[in-house]
Amino acid sequence: MSPFARLLTSAAVIEPTELKAVLLSFVYFPCLMASYFILRPVRDAKEALDILQGIGLNASAAVDCAARFGIVTDCRTRSVFFVNPATA
Repeated sequence: MSPFARLLTSAAVIEPTELKAVLLSFVYFPCLMASYFILRPVRDAKEALDILQGIGLNASAAVDCAARFGIVTDCRTRSVFFVNPATA
């Protein structure tokens, strides 16, 4: 039995026949979480496009609106758009 297998079996009650399944699960879980975090922005973008199409806008109109908003807000400071509650 390898030193890693001995360490793993001493940390938890794992039979030698279960060792391969335990090691595969330790590899599988980070891969599963990584794939979720990779696909989450794609899912969110698709959901945003579905919402825009639901109200009658298509993707090119959404990009056009975002570009116009960027042009308008680029030359202004943040204080124009956000009011500081302490000074209001």
